[in-house]
Parts: sequence; C-alpha cells; structure tokens
Amino acid sequence: MRPSLLLLIGLCLCVGQAKAFLNDDEAHNQIKQLKERLVNLEESVKQQSAAIRPEVAEVRQSQIRDISDLQKQIDYEKIQLKKLLGDVEMLSRNLQNSEDRQIKFYNDLTARVKKLEQTPLVTLPIPAASSKPAKP
Repeated sequence: MRPSLLLLIGLCLCVGQAKAFLNDDEAHNQIKQLKERLVNLEESVKQQSAAIRPEVAEVRQSQIRDISDLQKQIDYEKIQLKKLLGDVEMLSRNLQNSEDRQIKFYNDLTARVKKLEQTPLVTLPIPAASSKPAKP
C-alpha cells in the first residue's frame, strides 16, 4: 500500500501543478498586457521626443545667439574700458604737467619777489608844482 499511497500523492502533486499551469493563463495575460503597455509607452516617448526635438534645437540656437550677443557686448565694453584707461592716463599726465608748470611759475614768482625785496627802494623826486597852469 505504500507505493500506491506514494503514487496517489504524486498524482495529487501533478494535478496541482497541472492546475497551476492552467491558471498561468492569467499570468500570461498579465505579462502580455504589460508588454503591450511597455510598447505603448515606448511609442509615446518616441513621439514626445520627436515633438520636443525642434523646440530644443530652437532653444539651443536662441541660447547660442544670446551668448554671441553677450560676447560682442563684452568685447565692446573691453574696448571702451581700454579707451577710458588711455584717457585717464593722458589726463593724469596732463595734470602732472600742469602741476609741474604751476610749481615752476610759483618758484619763478617767488624768486622775482625776493629779488625785488632785496633791492633798495629808489625814491624818485617829485617834480615841483609850477605856478604856470598847463596849457591844453
């Protein structure tokens, strides 16, 4: 009886597995649905990607133009800065030259005043008033 019991248990197991195999149709259907969903999602992504590509290209071109414009502005500002620095240098040199001339004029004036101070004052005689009226 033992072998028959084992045979019976074996048959029950096989029937259970066969039943499980038959119930796998549900799992197969779910797998099939998931595959279809995945395909649909991939197509949707491709469509969205294709729709976005021109917009991305347009944005990139716009960014490139903006960067180019900014670079031109930076270059222009660099040129203007160089001009202004040259003007500042020229004005500084002119100011220094003016200060040097002013110092020379001051020293010359001081020397002349000292020279005048050192020489004695010469008094000139005042002509006497004559009794005759001046004729016109």
